[in-house]
Amino acid sequence: MRWLRLALWPAGLLLGIAAEWGAWTDDPGGAALDLAVGLLLIGLGLVAWQRRGSSAVGPLMAASGFAWFLGNLATWALYLHRGPLVHLVVSYPSGRLRSRLQWAVVAAGYVCAVASPLARNDAATILLALAVCTTALRRYLVASGPERRARASALGAAAMVVVALTLSAAAGLVGVDADREVLWAYEVVIGLAAAWLFADLLWANGRRRRSPAWSWI
Repeated sequence: MRWLRLALWPAGLLLGIAAEWGAWTDDPGGAALDLAVGLLLIGLGLVAWQRRGSSAVGPLMAASGFAWFLGNLATWALYLHRGPLVHLVVSYPSGRLRSRLQWAVVAAGYVCAVASPLARNDAATILLALAVCTTALRRYLVASGPERRARASALGAAAMVVVALTLSAAAGLVGVDADREVLWAYEVVIGLAAAWLFADLLWANGRRRRSPAWSWI
């Protein structure tokens, strides 16, 4: 797998440049931010994959980054990054699904990610966001000890994702026309959520894993 991770570094960079190339002239600021967020997802994901190979968080984060850029190259892939992103948040810190609720929410996330009419539907987007947050909250409430602290990080990231997903949907429902501002806010929040989980996975979770009471979930 080491060769695959090494190959994904230049592949991500080239894909990002190709995805943003046409936008530099019209909106250089927006293109730079979009490129930064996509590369952040890929870069943090690949490092997490290398440092915490027992968790699927790294591959999921990197997959979300690649899907992020694909959305600029193909209309059908515009919301594709939401699938692995929802999967990441709902299954953190192991990256694996353990309950029917998790499976159902993640399946809904992937369906919305590949079905553009659903992803563009404001009500469906808000329902998905609430399902993600509810699942993370439930996992937090039933956990205890070190496991509860890990799930608190997942809950915090879920709250960020909920904010990101509902920004444009809420604006559309109330009739506010602020596409550029909403898009920038969405990208910043997604980047912050990724950085939050990356930091927790490498440092906080690293300390918890050394505790005899800790086990991956």
